[in-house]
Amino acid sequence: MSCSRLLLSLIIFLISNPLFSQNNVERKEIFRKIIRQARMANQEGKFNESNQILQKSFRYEQRKLNTPAIVLLIVSDNYEKQGDYKKSIEYLNYYINREFKYQHEQNLAAYKNKKKDFDYDKSNRKLVKSYEKKARLFSKLYLEVKENKKPLLLQSYKKKADFYQGLCEKFKENTCYESSQIIQKTQSHIGQVEKRKFRYNWFAQYALLYYVDDLALKNQNTLAQHDLDALSIAPCVGAGFAYRNYLYEYNIQSCAFFGQSYVKEGSRFASNANYEESVFVYGLLANAGFYGKFFHPKVPVGFSLATRYRKGDYPDATAAGDTFRVLDQATVSVGAFFEIKYEHKHYDYVFKSGAFDDLNSLLFVFQINVNHF
Repeated sequence: MSCSRLLLSLIIFLISNPLFSQNNVERKEIFRKIIRQARMANQEGKFNESNQILQKSFRYEQRKLNTPAIVLLIVSDNYEKQGDYKKSIEYLNYYINREFKYQHEQNLAAYKNKKKDFDYDKSNRKLVKSYEKKARLFSKLYLEVKENKKPLLLQSYKKKADFYQGLCEKFKENTCYESSQIIQKTQSHIGQVEKRKFRYNWFAQYALLYYVDDLALKNQNTLAQHDLDALSIAPCVGAGFAYRNYLYEYNIQSCAFFGQSYVKEGSRFASNANYEESVFVYGLLANAGFYGKFFHPKVPVGFSLATRYRKGDYPDATAAGDTFRVLDQATVSVGAFFEIKYEHKHYDYVFKSGAFDDLNSLLFVFQINVNHF
């Protein structure tokens, strides 16, 4: 009798042997009991205990590739409910590669290459459920990542969540709704994160200033002082730096102005010089402030502290033998602005109204910012 026939006879004898069959039944019953205990612990929220039961019996941490499929699924579920989504994905991948490796690779290749005639529905329903779970797990990973994580990691989670969501939807009878809802929630969350995130940007500014300087005309002989009003309309060109998110902004900016100042004596304490001149003035306006979108998302309002340097070459005047000289031809002053801004894509339209200690009026600023992010 050949060796092969002897081996076949031995196998038939063992299978038909009552003792062998009894041991096999006992092993199956022990297996079912362990699985029931692990599932019960899972349902009671004792996820560590569930994993300990399975680890003690199957040593799944050391023998992942040889662990029964149902054990891998329970372990994956335990980790998901504990919030350890990376571990859950790890054991889900072992499950997929153990049970459906060939079909899984075919599905991935067809989806990546956008094969229109590929029949996804010939796949096992359990594999489809695994795709749904992977989409859900990557979505949850993406959702839990906070603002301080690396953008590349965020992008990776989103890409994988979208990938498995799309793959799951290729099957006619899919239940990918939960994953889809999580992805939508995730995208909304990330949108809020992006909105809250502060960013730096600089901007060029072009402005028009309107103000009335408070000057004094001094009689060099009698030392008497007389009021002068100097109406100035001056363009102002400069740049600024902002630190902003969707709700708040902190900024610092400055511009150089130059223009004509129309000087004449005020109604009070007039001199006999009848001083009236058109004078070229120039200077620097700088301010640092804060905006908040308290009323409208495109119309922030704010407040800033400012300083102004102004210089003008005001000529002397003579009358009836007296010499008159304009005081404070160069001056530095401080003040504060109330500001309102309308944001439109890359442009901001700004109106400011400010009070300064050396002006006879408010200082009005009409300004356009060109933003560079």
